[in-house]
Amino acid sequence: MKATLIKRVTAVAALVAVGLLSTGTTTNAATLDDVPLRTDVIHVASGTDDTPAATPRASSDASNETTEAGAAGALVTVSPRAEYTEDPLRIGRVAWTQRCPASRFCTTQVGSGGQNIGFQFYKCTEYALTNWGVNGDRNSLVYNNQNVTVKFLDQRHAEIQSTPPGYFEIIDFKPVWYISLCN
Repeated sequence: MKATLIKRVTAVAALVAVGLLSTGTTTNAATLDDVPLRTDVIHVASGTDDTPAATPRASSDASNETTEAGAAGALVTVSPRAEYTEDPLRIGRVAWTQRCPASRFCTTQVGSGGQNIGFQFYKCTEYALTNWGVNGDRNSLVYNNQNVTVKFLDQRHAEIQSTPPGYFEIIDFKPVWYISLCN
């Protein structure tokens, strides 16, 4: 019981630290929207100082990106298209990711207008990501609710991080250019 409580507190603290959970909701963090938080499989995975920083993948249309406050950010895309995209999310990022259907890999990103966008993937392929982790928070909660390991790749297709089946993780998407759902 004590070990479970320590895991929950550590997971909630990690989510608060990266901005995926507000401090006002920490008292209900174990059952956000009546969906139990699987703290036994949450891992914080972030880049280290020795990780080379990737240049943001800006789209060819310069009007999609600006640094003015309140203005549009970079257009977030994936190719081939995700099997399901919800734009904008109707619920919070954490709750949406927790509700990831079986046999899917789910995550969210901040869109060009500041809205949260949800992505679900399931095909065995490599997806090219454009401008992931450049709008707002570069860290996102991911849930691999399938039976293959998801690999996060840099611009040279080298593996940066991976998420095994059944795991929640917080991933720094700034250096990620591709994800692969094939083992």
